[in-house]
Amino acid sequence: VVTTLKQEDMDSLLREPSINAVVPEVRGQATIVYGNNSANVSYEGTTDNFFSVRNLPVGKGFTFTKSDVDSLNHVIVIGQGLAKTLFGSSVDPINKIVRLKNSSFKVVGVLSKGGTGAFGVDQDNLVIMPLTVAQKQLLGIAYFGNLVIEANEKYDVNFVRSRIVFNLRQNHGVSDPNKDDFTIRTQEDALLLLGNVTSILTL
Repeated sequence: VVTTLKQEDMDSLLREPSINAVVPEVRGQATIVYGNNSANVSYEGTTDNFFSVRNLPVGKGFTFTKSDVDSLNHVIVIGQGLAKTLFGSSVDPINKIVRLKNSSFKVVGVLSKGGTGAFGVDQDNLVIMPLTVAQKQLLGIAYFGNLVIEANEKYDVNFVRSRIVFNLRQNHGVSDPNKDDFTIRTQEDALLLLGNVTSILTL
């Protein structure tokens, strides 16, 4: 498990002209409950630009906002399959209150896509919440699990990768290339899962 990715890494990468966006992510597992229905889910804490960079549009309701992240608001966006499991076909999930890890969350959106997404993430049963809530209240960590990086389309992906390596080695004091405390995967590395290539990199 990589525990070395911090805010300074995100800040330095955002200063790179070859990088359009950097999205931090943290993940955990929990049980989510609504009434008599429950499910074991993966939850993801991230920022408001997650949905556009990951190409995960919301089909019902809304995404959460930067204000929600800054204010540690207990709001979530859930996958289509999870919405059916918890609410069935007759109940509108939007603005309903669910329990997750002994905390209450309001459902503000349902993803329009289902199935398996980038690097094998099950989008049907995903719970997406503000980074701050997941990081500080549910997981109790100060680092990011990974950073999703959107490359500027004017630059070659391999060049962008080299800039990421340079930044992270400098930030982490790594002088020996064999002692990197991070890994980088491009969408090309996930071709078998994705079937197409986009301009997104993930750390």
